[in-house]
Amino acid sequence: MSTDLFSASPPDPPSHAAPTARAAPRRHTQPCRAEPTNHPRPDRRPLPTPADGPDRARRTVPAGPHHPDLPHRAAPRLQLRPYQLEAIAAVEAIAKYEPAAPVVEMATGLGKTVVFCEIARRRGPRTLILVHRDELVRQTVATLETVWPGTLAGVVQAEDDEYDADVVVASVQSLRERRLRRWAPGTFRTIVVDEAHHATAPTYKRVIDWLEAPLVLGVTATPYRGDRLTIAGVFKDGVAYSYPAPKGIKDGWLCDARGYRPGTDVVLDGVSTRAGDFVDSELAAVVDTPFRNRVAVRSFLKYASDRRALAFTASVDHAYHLAEMFREHGVAAEGVDGSVPKHERRAILGRFRSGATRVLCNCAVLTEGYDDTSMGAIILARPTKSLGLWTQMVGRGLRKAPGKTDCIIIDLADTTTRHRLVGMNVLIGRKTPIADGKTLTEAIEDEERAREPWLVFCRRLRSMTEEDVAIYETAAARASGAGDRPEDSWQEMWEEISQLRDFDPEANVFNMATDPQRRAVLGFGWPPDIVNQMTKGEASMALDRLAQMHKAWIRERVPMLAAVLDEPEQAVADKLLGEDAGLWRLHPATDKQMGLLRLRGLAAIPQLTKGEASLVIDRLMG
Repeated sequence: MSTDLFSASPPDPPSHAAPTARAAPRRHTQPCRAEPTNHPRPDRRPLPTPADGPDRARRTVPAGPHHPDLPHRAAPRLQLRPYQLEAIAAVEAIAKYEPAAPVVEMATGLGKTVVFCEIARRRGPRTLILVHRDELVRQTVATLETVWPGTLAGVVQAEDDEYDADVVVASVQSLRERRLRRWAPGTFRTIVVDEAHHATAPTYKRVIDWLEAPLVLGVTATPYRGDRLTIAGVFKDGVAYSYPAPKGIKDGWLCDARGYRPGTDVVLDGVSTRAGDFVDSELAAVVDTPFRNRVAVRSFLKYASDRRALAFTASVDHAYHLAEMFREHGVAAEGVDGSVPKHERRAILGRFRSGATRVLCNCAVLTEGYDDTSMGAIILARPTKSLGLWTQMVGRGLRKAPGKTDCIIIDLADTTTRHRLVGMNVLIGRKTPIADGKTLTEAIEDEERAREPWLVFCRRLRSMTEEDVAIYETAAARASGAGDRPEDSWQEMWEEISQLRDFDPEANVFNMATDPQRRAVLGFGWPPDIVNQMTKGEASMALDRLAQMHKAWIRERVPMLAAVLDEPEQAVADKLLGEDAGLWRLHPATDKQMGLLRLRGLAAIPQLTKGEASLVIDRLMG
């Protein structure tokens, strides 16, 4: 974690105090305090009684950031930024009423890990921090050591099993049933879910439901609008605080990003997934090719030749192969990996910082903890499905520096129908790609202009007075939060649902989905090869979640549809979302429906569903 995340004023121009020296991340050589989880300590509240179950009434806890029965905690070594303090205050206000479950949205590079570590420090032991990727465990522990000096942090991951520490950082994949059940419900006062958009997955829900913590805090760098709607089932208090990348850019904490996605000849469908991301060895075998490396070099020369660039690769060999390709094209480039001795690595980084080396290619060495604020380009030669990894890589280039207006992101675009890749659109919460050459700020402005087709539609559908236009614009502003159709994330949903087979050995995998179930899932755009392998239970879970997601999404669009159709909102909602409304109404509009609307010059409505199109056509025909 970078020390510039802890400064209290924007880094351009620099105004924060000199960073404090910090300890290197430890590998927990000291033993954790042994204590049975069912024996309350003086500094821990008693475990809840059986009556304090999931349906227990919310309890008011004492005001202020600290419980009076908790011991003194060392002050943090850092000065928090204004927006970090605002986020903490928002969570504390909600946490007064237990059980609480809010979400904090904070763009990458703005220090969300600092925020939840500080919340944990203020609330005191015990805290469980759930992370999605194994490598985030070490990063979180390092931040804890800075934010909460002297705390006893433990890791539950693979062979590490320090489950009785005051603060436990765990990879969710490691919490199998045997490990989880050692903690009684109520053991933890605080549970933090990093990358909270994963919290609807069975692997997370079983942990959260079992432990019944007074505060379950979700944090995410990616405010997907559709995910805001679906995670409400886990985080019932909703979004407590949001500080997106555009605001971070506007306030001077981040620089803007301009993206390019050059195409390659690589198909990723044959690469396997493990723990939420590609298997490294299989990925490297596919992407480390002369043609693809040449695409990366030519893209750099075309878009960022006047800048220094940091490239992320799929393997150590890939890093050196890519560096060699750059040198063959006349670009001073070097490779670096974890086996390079420290003194040599410092020399390599020094040459890169000075500009003697124009491109530095690395494999998993500079993903975190490396800051070179004047670096102006990032080359993503390693595709990923992990939001955490992607934001860590891109975050290396979003730091502010004098004279730096933007960072160029070159993200090699491989082909896949099976996997859902992370791209630059995640920084502003969009699920559709951002056009090449656009900055994040420009993409947001484009989104605002995208409302205009709706206004054109309204004017053609019925004559509009000035009052009508005002009603429409109000409804459009309310509905704009709905964003893109949720079904774009079928890959991630299937990966989460199919994990049930690992956690439920008694599941009957041969009890295959029925034809009506398959037709319903196919209607949401899922590929046939995935649908045909679903069991009844998996199809049922998918349909339940798809219905929940789409109904919440459509509910946000109802005000605009009501304004368009000149009908009461409740009447429109009943037609689209009532008990008698079938799942087919949530499917995308058919070609026949869209063709009829085109004939009437009314094809401008974005992302119509069958139900919405049916209402519009009924109005036209009436």
